[in-house]
Amino acid sequence: MKRKGAGSKDVAKEAGVSQATVSYVLNNTPNVKIKPETRQLVLDAAKRLNYHTNIMARNMRMKKTECIGVVTGRSMSNAVFMTVLDGIRASLIEQNYSITLCLPPSESGSRIAECIKYFNSRVIDGVIFVLTGLTDEEKQTLNENDVPYVMINALAEDDARFQVKTGIGNAMSEAVEYLANSGISEIGYLGRMTGNLGARRYASFTKALGKHGIDVNEDIIQKISRNEEQEKIDVEYFFETRKKLPRALFCEGVNAALHTLRYAYKKNIRVPEEMAVIAIGTSQYSGKFCPALSAIEAPLFEMGQTGVKMLFEQLDGVEEPTEGNLQEDSMNHDIVTLEWSFAKRESC
Repeated sequence: MKRKGAGSKDVAKEAGVSQATVSYVLNNTPNVKIKPETRQLVLDAAKRLNYHTNIMARNMRMKKTECIGVVTGRSMSNAVFMTVLDGIRASLIEQNYSITLCLPPSESGSRIAECIKYFNSRVIDGVIFVLTGLTDEEKQTLNENDVPYVMINALAEDDARFQVKTGIGNAMSEAVEYLANSGISEIGYLGRMTGNLGARRYASFTKALGKHGIDVNEDIIQKISRNEEQEKIDVEYFFETRKKLPRALFCEGVNAALHTLRYAYKKNIRVPEEMAVIAIGTSQYSGKFCPALSAIEAPLFEMGQTGVKMLFEQLDGVEEPTEGNLQEDSMNHDIVTLEWSFAKRESC
C-alpha cells in the first residue's frame, strides 16, 4: 500500500501551531503578520516531514495559476530575446511564478487565440509579448477577453497601454560627445536606415551629430543589408570605395561592427588610433573582441524585469503610474521608456 504523505495538519502538530498558521506561512499569505520564529518553526517542521504544498489545489482556491505566458517574434536561440527572458524569469521567481511559452500549433495558427485558450483554461494569468508588436485587432481581442498583457520593446509608433519601450537618444549623444571631445568630427555610419528600427537609430545618430555641432557627411554614410552574408560584402564595399576613411564609424548591429574590425585588421587600419568603431546593439561577446568593442547597448535584463512589474500591477489592480525612466514628452504613464547606455571599450 502506498504510504500517505504528511498533510498540513501533521505540520501544524509537529510545529505546535494552528493549521491556519501553517497555511499562512507556506502560502506566503499577504497582510498576515507571523513572528519570524514561528515562521521558522513551520518551515523546519515541513522540511522534516517532507511536506509540499499542493500547488494546483491552492491555485484553484485562489483562482490563479502562478504562471505567465511569453510570446516573441524572435527565435528561441536569439541572444537578445534570451537576455530579456532571463530578466522576466528572475522577477517571476521572486513571485513564485513560472513561464509558459505560448506558441501557436502551426505557422498559420493564431498566437492570440493560443494565449486566450491558455488564459481561459487557467494555464496562465497574463501574457508578456517580447520584441514583437501587436496589431490593433490583436489588442482589441485581448482586451475583449480580459487578458492582462504587456509589450516589451514594441513598435516605436505604437502608443497603446502597457508597454516597455527603449530610448537610444541619450546614449547616442553621449557617444558622439565623447568623440567630439576627443577632437573627432568625421563620423561615418553603416546601417539599414530604413524600417522602424533602422530609421529610428539613424535619426538618433543625425540628431546627436547636430547637437554637438557636427555636420552629417554623406560621403562616409552607407546603407547595408539585413542579410548577414550581404552585410559583410556591404562593409567591404564601403571601405574599398572611400577616398578617405572616417575617423569614427557607427555600425548598426554587432555583426556589422565585427565585419568592420575584421576588415580593419586585414588592411592594417589601426583601431582606434586611425578609426574608432562603435556598435549599436547588444552582445555578450562585445567585451571579448580584440579590441574590445565599444557599443550603445539596450537594458535587456531590466526590460524583462520592468515588463513583469507592469504586468503584476495589472494583476493586482494597481492603477497608479508605473515607476520607471519615463521620457519627458510621454503623456501615457502606462508606457515606460528605459534608456540605452554607452559602453566605452577599447575600440574608441
